[in-house]
Amino acid sequence: MKKQLFLLLIILSTTTHLHAATFTWLGITSSDFNTASNWSVSGGGGTIPDSADHILISSSATNNLVLDQNRKISNITLSSKTIDLNGYSLTVYGTATMTSGTVTNGTFYARGNLAAFNGTLMDCPVDADCGYIRFSGSTFNSTVTATDQGVATGTGAGGCTFNDDVTIIHGGNGTYFTLAGTTGDVFNADLTVINYSSHEVHLSNTSSTQYKGNLMLSNTGTGGITFGNSGGTSTLDSGKTITIG
Repeated sequence: MKKQLFLLLIILSTTTHLHAATFTWLGITSSDFNTASNWSVSGGGGTIPDSADHILISSSATNNLVLDQNRKISNITLSSKTIDLNGYSLTVYGTATMTSGTVTNGTFYARGNLAAFNGTLMDCPVDADCGYIRFSGSTFNSTVTATDQGVATGTGAGGCTFNDDVTIIHGGNGTYFTLAGTTGDVFNADLTVINYSSHEVHLSNTSSTQYKGNLMLSNTGTGGITFGNSGGTSTLDSGKTITIG
């Protein structure tokens, strides 16, 4: 009986793997996520993406993508166009590669190995809990909660604008978490940084970063929190405070 159950689990696991596919958003028929003719699929799988699949969205799409319900996918590459979450949530369990385009009107969850924000307008709350996270050249109009597990180097190039409260949590003992690797960031609201790792969180690393809200810093690990580790500078607006503890 145990052997039969073990074989069944293997079959189910293999079947799930074989059905994973890559879906390219075409948006030919409409903006509806749940319309099969709006997608081009390769690698097998169903007619619309599910939690095992990878989706690609580029400038070649006719219409923007609009969610019809809460959706879960494995990987996403967004290089153009707009994802209208339509009041729902999109959860990515693998790699989120956000190189351009816009995500709006819902909540974006990243729960995989990597979330890389490299030029996207995130016009919605972002909640990322990943192996590593990189912030480069993106704009965030709503709250951001970024939990970096320190699996690999989370070094963002910087150049980001954060227009609402940001919470950064760095854990694990793998490596550092760095903001403003080459270009300064702008924080237009409060920033909370919590580090319980054996490696540092580097803020304002190599360039000038503006802090227009309050800073709340907490370090319970051995890594610490640094400003300007590689020559960067920091400016805190008048009347704002830094709380440590």
